[in-house]
Amino acid sequence: MMKLIITPTLLLLLPLIAFIFTITEASTIEHNNTGSVLTIDPAKLSFKFAVSWPQGFCKINTCWHPPGKPLVLPKFFTIHGLWPKYNGQCTDSHQKYDFKLLHRIYGNLKTYWPNIKSSLRPEKFWGDEWKKHGITCDIFGVEEYFAAALDLYQRVQTGLNQLKDQPWKNTADSIRNLNAFQGKKPFVLCKEVGVGAGKKNYLEELRFCANGYKQLINCEPQSLQDQYCSEPFKYSGAFLESSLGMVDQEEFVGGVVA
Repeated sequence: MMKLIITPTLLLLLPLIAFIFTITEASTIEHNNTGSVLTIDPAKLSFKFAVSWPQGFCKINTCWHPPGKPLVLPKFFTIHGLWPKYNGQCTDSHQKYDFKLLHRIYGNLKTYWPNIKSSLRPEKFWGDEWKKHGITCDIFGVEEYFAAALDLYQRVQTGLNQLKDQPWKNTADSIRNLNAFQGKKPFVLCKEVGVGAGKKNYLEELRFCANGYKQLINCEPQSLQDQYCSEPFKYSGAFLESSLGMVDQEEFVGGVVA
C-alpha cells in the first residue's frame, strides 16, 4: 500500500506544516511573507484540495508522453492542486517562485504531484501552480504552500488507498461515504467518454474541502462545470483493470489512450 514517504528532511518541516494546518480558535489569521502583516478572517477563507486518478484523467484528457513510447502512469491518486479561496479583500503574495526553496520536499512532490498532462518540467509546472493559486491572499510562502498540499494528501491517503484496493467502491455514494476521509465527503468528478453504446463514465478526480480553520468539511459542487458520477456509477471491466493499478502502462495513439 503506497504511503507518503516521511523522510528526515520532511521531518524537519513538521513544525512548519503544523503551523500551516493547526486548528486555531482565533478570529483572524496573521501571516507575514512580504514584510507586512496580513489579517485574514477564517470565516471567509476556504480551501479546495483535488487529487486525480491518472488512469481516468488520461482517458478524459490528452496526457503527454515521450514520442514513440508508452505512457507510464502512477498507480495511485496524485495531487491536482490546492486552491485557496477568500471571500473578501486581500493582497496576493509578491514572493517570487524559486525552485530551490522546494529542495527539502522535492522527492515527495515529484512522486505525489507529478505533471502527467504536459511536457512541462516539474520546476516550471510547480511554478505555474504557485503563480495561479499559491500567491492567493499572501497566506503561504512558496515552501509552505507545497508542504500544505503534501500534508493534506497524507490526511486523506488512507481513504485513497482503500479506493485503489477495493473495487466494490464503485459508486459516487460509496466513495463519498468512506469513513477513512475523516468522516467527510469529497466531491466525485467523472466525465463521459465515447459515443452511443460505447459511451462510458470515468472517474477523473476527487475534491476535498476545508474551512478557514483547516478542518475538512463536506465538499459539494462549486460550479456548473462540476458533474457527479452517474448514479449508480459502475466501472467498466477494462477500466477496472487500470483503475486498480493492475497495469503499469497504456499504449497511446495520437496522444490519447488507446
